[in-house]
Amino acid sequence: MKRTETLVCIILVIVMICMEACSGQTSASNTTASQNNGAVTTQTTAVVVQSSETAGQSSDTPATGTESGRKVLVGISIRSLSAEYESNLYEGAKKYIPLSFPETEFEFVPMEANGDMQQQIEDIRAFAAREGDKILYIDPQGTAACQPIAEICEDNKIYWTSQCTMIEGSAPWDYHYYVSHILMNDEVSAYDTATALFDSFNGEEANVVACLGDLWGNTAIYRTIGLERALAEYPNVTLLDKQPIEWNTEKAMSLTQTWLSQYGAEHLDGIWVCMDAGALAVVEALRKEGLNGKIKVTGIDGVSGAIEAMKSGDMVATECIYPINMGCVGVTIAYLALTGQIDPDEISQNRDQSAFFAPSLLVEQGNLEWYIANYIDTYPDFDASTVFEWGTGCYDEENLYSKS
Repeated sequence: MKRTETLVCIILVIVMICMEACSGQTSASNTTASQNNGAVTTQTTAVVVQSSETAGQSSDTPATGTESGRKVLVGISIRSLSAEYESNLYEGAKKYIPLSFPETEFEFVPMEANGDMQQQIEDIRAFAAREGDKILYIDPQGTAACQPIAEICEDNKIYWTSQCTMIEGSAPWDYHYYVSHILMNDEVSAYDTATALFDSFNGEEANVVACLGDLWGNTAIYRTIGLERALAEYPNVTLLDKQPIEWNTEKAMSLTQTWLSQYGAEHLDGIWVCMDAGALAVVEALRKEGLNGKIKVTGIDGVSGAIEAMKSGDMVATECIYPINMGCVGVTIAYLALTGQIDPDEISQNRDQSAFFAPSLLVEQGNLEWYIANYIDTYPDFDASTVFEWGTGCYDEENLYSKS
C-alpha cells in the first residue's frame, strides 16, 4: 500500500514538473517573438509604426510586411539605364532594399521610357496588371504623364513614390496611394556649379555658353534659374548663348561644335552643362580640337566619368545628388506604406515627408579626393530608419510643381 502511495506521488510530481516546463517554454517563445517584432520596428523607420487597423490600410492590403516569405514586385520607371545616374539609382535600390528588409523577397522590374511619356504610361499599366503585391518608384517623363500614372496606381491600389516631375492636382496629398515625391534641389545644384565655373576665371572678363536640359521639366527649369542667379552675381561673365540639349549627349557634342565655329575658341572661356553625361560629351568635342582643359566645363550628377575628368583637369566641378540614396529612399517609403508601417494619409498632412528635397554636394578640386574616398571607392550603407531625415522639407509650395 505504501509503495503504491509513493508511486502515485512520484507520478504527480513528474506531471507537475512537465506542465511547468511547457508553460515556461510558451512564455519564452512569446517574449522572443515580441522582441523580434520590436527589432524590426526599430530598424525600418524612424516614424511611428502602426498596425493596419490604425494605419488606414484597405481590407485587401496585408497587415504587416514582417512575415517571412512574402514577395513584393518593385517597379522602377526611369528614362534609361544607359545613363550612369539612373543606373546607380536602380542598382542601389536593388542592392540595399533586400538588405534592409531581409524578411521579404523582392523582384525588381526596370522600365525604361527613354523620354516617351506614352511608353511610360503603358509600361506602368502593364506592371499594374501583374499578380501579387506591388510598389512603384517613378520618374515621370513629362507633366502630361503625371495624372494618368497617379490614376493607374490609385485604381490598382499600388503605393508609389516619384522624383523630379510633379504637377498641381496630381501630388501625394491628392491621392491615397501616392505617398511621397522627391525633388532634386536643382536651383542650388546649378548655382553651385555655375559659381564654381565663374570663380575659376579669377575675376577676369569671360564668355560662357550653356547646355540646358529641356524647356518643360522641373529639373531643367530650376537648373536654368540657378544658372541665371549666378550670372547676376558675376558681372564679369557674359552668357553668349543657351540652348536645350533635351538631355541628349549627341546634341551636347553637336552644339559645342556649333559654338566653336560660331564664336571661335579664343572668344569662349567656359561651358556650363545641365548634366555630367552632357558635360563629358562637351569635353570630348573640345578634345577633338585640342581645347579640353582650356575651355572650362562643369556638369551636374557626380558620376564617375566626371570625377575622372576633374582629376585630369578637363572639368572644373560637378554636383553629387546621391542617386543610390534617392532610389533607396523612394522604394523604402512605398514599401513602408504597403506593409502598414506608415499611414500615407498622415504623411500627406506633413509636407516635410510628402514632398522633400534630396541633398546635394558640390564637388570641386578642394574636396575631390575626399569625395572619391567616400563615394566612389566605397559607399555608405543605406539606413532605412532615416528615410524621412535624409532630405529637407519643401516649404515653398509654389515651386513644387513642374511647368507645362
